[in-house]
Amino acid sequence: MLTGYRITLFAIAGCLAASTAAAGTLVRKCQDADGHWYYYGQRTPEGCAGSVIYVLDENARIVDHENPPLTPEELAARAETEAALEASEAQRSDDQALVRLHGSVDLLRSTRDRKLNALERKIRTTEQIRGGLAEDLEELHARERTDEIREEIEYREQLMTEHSHVIERSEKEYKRVAEEYADLERRYLAASDRLRQGGS
Repeated sequence: MLTGYRITLFAIAGCLAASTAAAGTLVRKCQDADGHWYYYGQRTPEGCAGSVIYVLDENARIVDHENPPLTPEELAARAETEAALEASEAQRSDDQALVRLHGSVDLLRSTRDRKLNALERKIRTTEQIRGGLAEDLEELHARERTDEIREEIEYREQLMTEHSHVIERSEKEYKRVAEEYADLERRYLAASDRLRQGGS
């Protein structure tokens, strides 16, 4: 009995497909939540909402299919997945750029040390000059205060102030460079680890 029913169903589908194909309209079929099949031309039955739509030719063979529209939850999940992939690609691109820029952690540290050593030399040299100015001032203060001596004292005091500012700025720059390269090294090592784990 069931076999006869199936034969009849396919016969009906074939007839419908042939008649609609002759009219220039493809037949479609879908299955509702209860397992019932629907054959139709243009208008999708309400029971097929959320179901896959199969397109039949004039011989009732499936030639194409149409997936159901995504639910809001599925759309949100897809958007989240795409965003995660984009973020991952952006991170990978940044990692590759960082590693290419600095070459190796040893080269990164070498660049850091060169900058810090230059600042250390500048600070020491400026401190020595400021120390010499302090000795000159001590000697000048011990002399009789003529107009010329007062001008010399004022001039050297001004130079001491300028050199003190240079030292202060250099010490701040030293701290900034040290912190910058500590962060760069941390990021470089993290980027290298991510690229190794990713196979590149």
